[in-house]
Amino acid sequence: MPQAWQYTYQSEIDEGNRGDGNEVELEEQKRTKENRRKRMCEVKELDITTDNLVKSLESSLKEKEHEVKQEQQRNRELDAKFKDLLQEKESIEAQLQKILDNHYTEKSELSSKIKSLQEEKKNTQR
Repeated sequence: MPQAWQYTYQSEIDEGNRGDGNEVELEEQKRTKENRRKRMCEVKELDITTDNLVKSLESSLKEKEHEVKQEQQRNRELDAKFKDLLQEKESIEAQLQKILDNHYTEKSELSSKIKSLQEEKKNTQR
């Protein structure tokens, strides 16, 4: 449609609308459209905000997961070190027990020898 005709046609529609009371309806439609547009903008802003929050939370979660994995690795290393130290302690305790057993055995043998030597001494002095 040529521009001149379009302008004429639109002005006739506008005049017709004014004449038959559609102004209120048109204003209501404009408000409805504007409200819908505003709500769509708010929804888009909320979507953007939500997306940013989700990305931030995902990032924080990945960091925490990484920290947990590092802590688990550290715990495994400490467990291994603890087991090694426990085995070393048990080995040292076993060695000490052997030393004590040998000491008591030697002490007992020496005590027996001393008694027998004292007996011999008594017997020789008589």
